[in-house]
Amino acid sequence: MDWQLLIADLQKRGLSQSQIATACNCGQATISDLANKPEREPSFKLGQALIALRKKRRPELKTTA
Repeated sequence: MDWQLLIADLQKRGLSQSQIATACNCGQATISDLANKPEREPSFKLGQALIALRKKRRPELKTTA
């Protein structure tokens, strides 16, 4: 999963990093790290929350990238 692209997609759809963090129950700094450091990986729980948020914002997605 390319977390940088996923977060960028959510931001293009109008969410700030702070809003993404709130929706995923984590800190904004965590989202910033994922967005800016390609070597970073989220915890399983956070990864699932990000994927769910993306699906919610893009209902046309049937599978994850």
